[in-house]
Amino acid sequence: MSVVALPARIAAPWRLRRRRALLVLWPAFAGSLVLALVLGSVELQAQAMLSSFGRALAGLHDDTLAGIVLGLRLPRALVAAAVGGMLALSGALLQSLLRNPLADPYVLGVSGGASCAATAAIALGLGATAIALSSATGALLALGESEQD
Repeated sequence: MSVVALPARIAAPWRLRRRRALLVLWPAFAGSLVLALVLGSVELQAQAMLSSFGRALAGLHDDTLAGIVLGLRLPRALVAAAVGGMLALSGALLQSLLRNPLADPYVLGVSGGASCAATAAIALGLGATAIALSSATGALLALGESEQD
């Protein structure tokens, strides 16, 4: 199967839409990270958060605010952003791999296979690593079964 290039009159609007989307989504992403750092059980002002970053960069780690922001909130916010990006990427890969824009882990049974294998590992009393590995194995087996159909 060969890839057909789109004519320039059709491809140009898609590029413009992609640029517009990125111009909107990057500031929204940055704003959500700032909100994740400011909001929490301890109330922080944005100015206090920025000054704690400055003190942490200067080597003054004994500040409680810097400990809250750098030790708790920043890692959680970055992990949440990474997990969201990986979920979006996995969904896009699944849809492009199967050439079906409606492909979904729930429809294909991938999530069911993963949860069944994880439940079996929990019932056997295995550790967290074994539960994660068995869940991934169950998902792959379920995906392999759906590919054969």
